[in-house]
Amino acid sequence: MKVRLPEALADAFHAEVRRRGMTVQDFIGQLAEEMTGVPYQAQEALPLGA
Repeated sequence: MKVRLPEALADAFHAEVRRRGMTVQDFIGQLAEEMTGVPYQAQEALPLGA
């Protein structure tokens, strides 16, 4: 998924992500969960290591 945002909105978004100590992936996942009701589990987003 690629998103284009106005620069001021993108800056504010990234500032909020940093303030919460989250990754962009997890922040978007949590927002999507709240909006859709479909559970988001952060570990699913992480690549598996060897």
